[in-house]
Amino acid sequence: MIYTHPSNNVENNKPHEINPVCVNSSPHKITPECIKKFCNLCKTEIKEEQEICFDCFKRINNLREIEKNEIVLECDDRINGDEILRQIGLLFSVEGYCLEVWRVEGGKSFHIHIKNIPQISELSNEENKLYKELLIKKYIQILKNILGYIPTGLDKLDFSLCNNNHLIAEENKLHFKYKKPKLLIDIVNRGENNFCDKEIYELVKQNKQEYKPTIKGSGITAQIIQKISIIDIAKQFGLSVYKNKTLCPFHPDNNTPSLVFYEQQGRFYCFGCQANGNIIKFYAMLKKLNPNFRYTKTKEVIQSI
Repeated sequence: MIYTHPSNNVENNKPHEINPVCVNSSPHKITPECIKKFCNLCKTEIKEEQEICFDCFKRINNLREIEKNEIVLECDDRINGDEILRQIGLLFSVEGYCLEVWRVEGGKSFHIHIKNIPQISELSNEENKLYKELLIKKYIQILKNILGYIPTGLDKLDFSLCNNNHLIAEENKLHFKYKKPKLLIDIVNRGENNFCDKEIYELVKQNKQEYKPTIKGSGITAQIIQKISIIDIAKQFGLSVYKNKTLCPFHPDNNTPSLVFYEQQGRFYCFGCQANGNIIKFYAMLKKLNPNFRYTKTKEVIQSI
């Protein structure tokens, strides 16, 4: 029961409805204690415009707040969202981050959770929000530099998830909208400890609102591309490579191999379906064919940089 003060009772010199906090049942002057409102479910005091408290709202809708030491990536694009997150997620994973990949059947894209990032919980709420925004922008810029263009859907990455206490669907429970469970589909770099990006942390402490890359093609991204063999990735995927050529996995290619690798440049081109790009795009396209595929030498590459 929600207890409110019927003011007309006082005006008519009648006792108001008894509020548990207000023990005086006789007509008297209205006090704040008389007009308190309580949650329908747990009887916690709430605001006048509410029906239930915030904790009960989260509980009945299977929601939780994003932790201060957690980054959640989601793309608000039903067509291109998964591909954008594959490419961004690949860059995070190559850098050594441990990523949890979650999906809800019917959702616009899968979700990437980067948990237990040290140091950033100590930042103020505004600094924490800025850190998350700048870190994501850093990898967006790296992706643009690698691809040489802006992929469709990149602008639909949901930056509202950087806000402190933003609500998201709880893991392993029914989604409040889609009525399907949010399930774990992969953990990338399982067992690795996540870390605080020192460059971004310093920018936050200087109150820099934008990320301006200090490295381009000759920086860490180029080093990663040089240290990962595109042909090695193809072989680990199960492709048979002979003289830098293979049957293209992206279209029916049962006769003469039509996909060519350019090892030194880390690029590929198919003369059959015109699929082409650099090593990052190739890996992303293979992951789309088989989400369980994982390049096993990622850790060695990271340690050698």
